[in-house]
Amino acid sequence: MSTELPSLKGLQAFEAAARYRSVTLASNELNVTPGAVSLQIRELEARLGVQLFFRKPRSIQLTREGERYYGALRTAFRMMREATAELTARSEITVLTLSCTPTFAVQWLMPRLPAFQQQHPQVDVRISVTNRLVDFSRDDVDLAVRHGFGRYEGLESIRFIDDSTLPVCSPQLLEKYGPLREAGDLKSVPL
Repeated sequence: MSTELPSLKGLQAFEAAARYRSVTLASNELNVTPGAVSLQIRELEARLGVQLFFRKPRSIQLTREGERYYGALRTAFRMMREATAELTARSEITVLTLSCTPTFAVQWLMPRLPAFQQQHPQVDVRISVTNRLVDFSRDDVDLAVRHGFGRYEGLESIRFIDDSTLPVCSPQLLEKYGPLREAGDLKSVPL
């Protein structure tokens, strides 16, 4: 028994003709003439030494051997299509590089990142953690999250989160310098 595979064109012609039960529809899918599909199938039958179709005027019908062979090829072609689609989908992954401060990364971004990646598997998120402002013309960064008023020359900014900043101190400092009730009270306290 030969283990060498028949031509892929012959296998494609047979699989399409068997699926549609039509040489004409198979030829339309494969963008060849019906005569080319018939020739490929005849060459495949000769190579296998088995008749795969009963030919009737204007129709074809699978033989018992043709049914068995088609079942195996249908599965093989489906697996090849799925593998190709999966590979193609992987090659369409978008890399998104985000620059943010360490605090934002730890407190806000990292807890939410797994859910984002689950919803958007085609996006490969890369995080650059730094307090330094990003130079988009030099750094390989797509977007940045920074604390500020949102006025950065030449850049578009969007208000993302309302943030509160408040002073805190140790009980010892409070005991030493007295009550701190307003921002002006901080002038007399070493920072």
